[in-house]
Amino acid sequence: MVLLNKYRNVRFSAETLPFENICERLAAGGCPAVFPAEIIRDGLQIREFCCIEGFHRLRGVRNLPAESLMLLFREIVRSLQLCCDWLLFPEKMILTEDTIYFDRDGRIRILYIPDPEPVSAAKKMTLLLYDLKRMTDAEGEKQLQFLMKKITEESLSFGSLLAAADQMIENMTEGSENPF
Repeated sequence: MVLLNKYRNVRFSAETLPFENICERLAAGGCPAVFPAEIIRDGLQIREFCCIEGFHRLRGVRNLPAESLMLLFREIVRSLQLCCDWLLFPEKMILTEDTIYFDRDGRIRILYIPDPEPVSAAKKMTLLLYDLKRMTDAEGEKQLQFLMKKITEESLSFGSLLAAADQMIENMTEGSENPF
């Protein structure tokens, strides 16, 4: 991945991305949770260009209080739910601190990069929760541990994750901070 000022340039092979299906959705910019992309196909190589102006990567976010972390997590889950509505499924994309972005208004956008070795959505969410652990305090880690347990004990449902995050946010008594 190469950072060009306010743009992302991603290169991958054509086998990784079913070109006709997903590329059209990315280029159309229909899914509000994914950065609209310009897709260029050159033989077996595909290049994706995205404008990320106004957004920041999750990488580098640190010391979030538990409530702010849960607000952030809730917005990530809502974004992933939107992706599914557009047939962009989490198990087929890379979800890390480097592919999830936020703006100061709390909007989440995902830089779509196809995963050459798709794994289950539950495993992707668990790995994402591990990434989020580095961003928070001890109370936030406890909340994330609860969510990891929920994912492994139940079948993954974005609705149940949203309900759990909402319940945790409601149960926290400290003042709300905007994580963005």
